[in-house]
Amino acid sequence: MSLRLFAYKVHQKSRAHSKEVQRFLVVGTSNFVFSYTIYLIANIFLSYSLAFTISFAAGILFSAYWNSRISFSTPLTSRRLAIFAVVCVINYLVGLLILNFLVETIGVYESLAPILVIIAMIPLSFIGTRLALVGSLTMDAQGLDKTGVRDDDDEVSRTERMRPK
Repeated sequence: MSLRLFAYKVHQKSRAHSKEVQRFLVVGTSNFVFSYTIYLIANIFLSYSLAFTISFAAGILFSAYWNSRISFSTPLTSRRLAIFAVVCVINYLVGLLILNFLVETIGVYESLAPILVIIAMIPLSFIGTRLALVGSLTMDAQGLDKTGVRDDDDEVSRTERMRPK
């Protein structure tokens, strides 16, 4: 393989991953607004831990649907949803530990702490979500993940890829 071909393949992989990460961040931002709004409302009536739990559970449903459709362009099967749920439980437990540390140990305001938790959890969330919904962290040089889905908006629209064949 020539150096030029190798550089091209690396560039294509990087571009495909970049688009995927961008879509993940858009869905994540939407999920954050949705979940944080629920947290603030629930925290009026409930403890911050219970409010976090409720908002996190609502965010799981939002995130599973929109990440499978928009971020990774893959159908949400029951198997993927089950794996995603396990990833979310791990993320929840890590997030709750960070939240408790921020509020109880450092003294961060209860209304600010979830924002810091979410920022800290972005890398773990992306990796876990991609593994759960796609089954792989990598794409080949043509922008195909291991399921054969092409991550290139110019070739085939995402809605066409989602239709059952």
